Amino acid sequence: MKCHVQILAGPSQRLLTALCSGILITAGFSGSATAAVLYEVDRLDDDISASACTGAANDCSLRGAITKANGDGVSTNISLPDGTCQLTVAGMGEDLNATGDLDIRAALIIQAAAGANPVIQQTVNDRLLEAHPNIGSLTFVGPITLMGGNSLTSSGGLIRANGSGSLTLENVTLVGGQASDHGGCLSFSAPLTPGALSLTNVTISSCTAGGSGGGLYAQLDDSSALFDRVLIENNVAEESGGGLEIFGSSTTVNIVESTIQDNVSEKPATGNGSGGGMIFFDSAALILRSTVALNRAGGATGAIGNGGGLTVWDSSVVLRNSTISGNVVEGASCVGSAVMVHGDSSSSLLVQQSTIVGEPVSSLLWPALGVSSNSTVTFEAGIVEGGCQVFDSGAFASNGFNIERPIDGSGSTQCGLTNPSDVLTSSPFLRPLAGYGGPTSTHALQPGAPAIWLVPSTYCQTTDQRLASRDLLYCDAGSYESSGEPPGMWIFSDGFESGDVAAWSASVP
Repeated sequence: MKCHVQILAGPSQRLLTALCSGILITAGFSGSATAAVLYEVDRLDDDISASACTGAANDCSLRGAITKANGDGVSTNISLPDGTCQLTVAGMGEDLNATGDLDIRAALIIQAAAGANPVIQQTVNDRLLEAHPNIGSLTFVGPITLMGGNSLTSSGGLIRANGSGSLTLENVTLVGGQASDHGGCLSFSAPLTPGALSLTNVTISSCTAGGSGGGLYAQLDDSSALFDRVLIENNVAEESGGGLEIFGSSTTVNIVESTIQDNVSEKPATGNGSGGGMIFFDSAALILRSTVALNRAGGATGAIGNGGGLTVWDSSVVLRNSTISGNVVEGASCVGSAVMVHGDSSSSLLVQQSTIVGEPVSSLLWPALGVSSNSTVTFEAGIVEGGCQVFDSGAFASNGFNIERPIDGSGSTQCGLTNPSDVLTSSPFLRPLAGYGGPTSTHALQPGAPAIWLVPSTYCQTTDQRLASRDLLYCDAGSYESSGEPPGMWIFSDGFESGDVAAWSASVP
């Protein structure tokens, strides 16, 4: 006899559900519990009629399981087997899960079966999945890959979750989505129904948006977002936010141990672009132990390109133990080859024990950091190479213990680093951007670098970007601690792509 049993807790009752030889048995008893049922997908075709999901052979497709979950009135888990579930039933604009995309109309958890690595692939002209308003929550627990969605008339090439509640992705890859509007891979908004957006160990890659947020667009009024170990790469937005755009008042965003790289913001008709890696509008964010690298804003001759790596617009952002490197802007009128900070009302960026390196050619034309009206950039125990520029009423400030290499080679600060503890140098002696252990890439310090032991303990973070312990008495400026070693054993942590022996482990695995 084949049985699958779940006991699920909730506020008012406890229910035991058992699926035995195709018969669903439910027993109630006192306690705090909420019922949930498990539907196990056992076929990979796109047959909506396979919706019995009793445990009998071949009676449960993914589309069929979702249709059943939409109407069963209880919390539901759907388990996916190994293999590729291809969506093959054409028909855009239908919202009852019969054709085109998968329509989620009730709270749902979609999970990979034990040992499985399922793929859901859209093969017809429609996005892959839509979570409809007010469902409460949608959760994916992987490893799961979602690929191939195409939203021809609106947002969210792979996933659209607008007003649906909370969205959680764990160990999920989103690849190859296209949207005519915002969010090439994912569009999430909570304008009327606040909900949390949580991404853990997620890859968002090779998506395009005709609007903003090539990889991801999130409108988070009165909501929160967590990006934990997220890779956002090779995405394109025709408006702002090549990798991602975050918008929304009273929004708290945490980006932790994540990488945003090789994304582009460029409008084909004009070449204008802003926030090649990412852009924040009207938000508050912490970027921690993360890397923003090799992104581009703008492109065509005569274009405007702002914030090659990061644009902060009417927002408050803290960059802590992080690296911004190798980003570019292109065009005739640009601001901030690495970072632009601008405020219609007010905007701020705190660079706290982080390293910002402008791409050499781009920063000669357009200094790495540009600050404009009603905005302030404050440096604290940081490293900046590539220069700074003030537009309108913007300002730079120093909390001390920073390293600056002026782009013009002069002995005068361009970044407002006038604190007596700040150091101007002809070279910060940085190694190439690479993986020197830890979760994300950074710039190691060469021996004799002026950043070494510059910072007194009261300004030192506990660890560096790699999670290596900082020196307890005097630590290093920037995101890398030369005296520390990241936890774990590692060798060739960057695949030895940098050719730099500093990326080798000192320990033998």
